[in-house]
Amino acid sequence: MASNQEILKKYMELVEKRDLDAAMDLVTDDITAVVPMQPTATGKEAVKTGLQNMPAGPKLEWSEPAEEGDTLKMSASSAFGRLTLIATFSGDKISKFEIKMG
Repeated sequence: MASNQEILKKYMELVEKRDLDAAMDLVTDDITAVVPMQPTATGKEAVKTGLQNMPAGPKLEWSEPAEEGDTLKMSASSAFGRLTLIATFSGDKISKFEIKMG
């Protein structure tokens, strides 16, 4: 069984490649996504649609996932400043991810 860190890294890789069907295999059916300037998305279809509608932008270099309590955090620098991604797991699947600015 893959570690949560491996699962999150694989998810990020699949999203970057736009292989969204495979990425959705790594999340729970009731996944919640909270992303700046976007409505909160709940459920695989809503999250997938949100990812499909995201405009292409410069590739972000995310840090290695770090465990913090029951979550994993990654950070990256962007044109808008520092971004922090927080992922929560249920079993071996991502149940929530949130991206914060600042």
